[in-house]
Amino acid sequence: MSMRFYMPVRLIIGEGSVRSGAAELGKLGRRCLIVTGRTSAKASGALDDACAALKDAGIEYAIFDQVTQNPYLSTCLRAAEKALEMKAEFILGIGGGSPLDAAKAIGVLAANPGLDGPGLYKGGWKNPSLPVAVIGTTSGTGSEVTQYAVITDDLDTGNKKGIAAPDGFVTLAFGDPRYTHGLSYGFTVSTALDALTHAVEAYFNKLATPLTDMFALSAIRDVAHTLRDIKGKDPADITVAQRETLYIASIYAGIVIAHNRTSYCHALGYFLTEQHNVPHGMACAVLLPHFIRRSAKLNPQRAEQLTEAIGMDTEALCQLVIELTDAPSATLTSEQMAEMAGRFSESANFKVAYGNFGYDEAVAVLTELFGG
Repeated sequence: MSMRFYMPVRLIIGEGSVRSGAAELGKLGRRCLIVTGRTSAKASGALDDACAALKDAGIEYAIFDQVTQNPYLSTCLRAAEKALEMKAEFILGIGGGSPLDAAKAIGVLAANPGLDGPGLYKGGWKNPSLPVAVIGTTSGTGSEVTQYAVITDDLDTGNKKGIAAPDGFVTLAFGDPRYTHGLSYGFTVSTALDALTHAVEAYFNKLATPLTDMFALSAIRDVAHTLRDIKGKDPADITVAQRETLYIASIYAGIVIAHNRTSYCHALGYFLTEQHNVPHGMACAVLLPHFIRRSAKLNPQRAEQLTEAIGMDTEALCQLVIELTDAPSATLTSEQMAEMAGRFSESANFKVAYGNFGYDEAVAVLTELFGG
């Protein structure tokens, strides 16, 4: 058996890690553009901590707070212009997956003036990205430890598109689970379902290795059992320990998709976010039971190993996901199904799934779940 493992991110997790890590930020440069959304970073306390840490390190900074959920290419281009104007030496992304993904794209764009959307998505840009540091405030994306960023191409197709490059990892990531304590119940569940989907798709995966299995199974176990325990609770009753468990699990899940990629739950769920404004984690969860059942059928030995490792069989896991999934019903026409299946038919997301998952089976899945 051959295995490869690469995770170049300097990851610092723990309460107060941002303030105590000011010296680490100081190693990245003397001028910083903070990239975030309008409210969540401030509400969680992460923005105030970041500003204090930058001040402690003697770093000049400006704030770009225009990132929305499912960040737009046009927004990233505007932020890159601001980074160039202030001569930023590094980018600091604060928030959930959207600001973190945007920060990665902005680092590339700022280092490559004149780079347009097609050039960004194609990869292989001339100059390496500016250093990027991130502070995660949700327990789902795993963007802290992956080389991926998903940016909506609002200047052309309107579709979500992934950016991936060997140098797409951030330089420094802080994880303080305190920042997740104020998340609503719905957002807590949606982001946790995203992390669960990451881990499951990376476990039932042609690229899986014993090393990635350790992270994947730990994440699946911890997310599944925590979701079962917090189901229907008032967010105030979700304990600090449960919040921390979900955050660490999301990091483990991010580590495994950095090596094994996501599969067709992510790819085929994009339209729910693009066209129906379904939160990303919920969109993935709609397809997750189908993925689990199909994978268990094609590789029952792996399914048995999962059951033993997490103390829950695959059907119980499916039922838990179904009970927690809250997404509006959506119907696709045959033409839309053909377009969605064709959009990803040659993608790595399809190729890492067991069997020979391709256009025809993708249409069948979409018909089963979204046919009129």
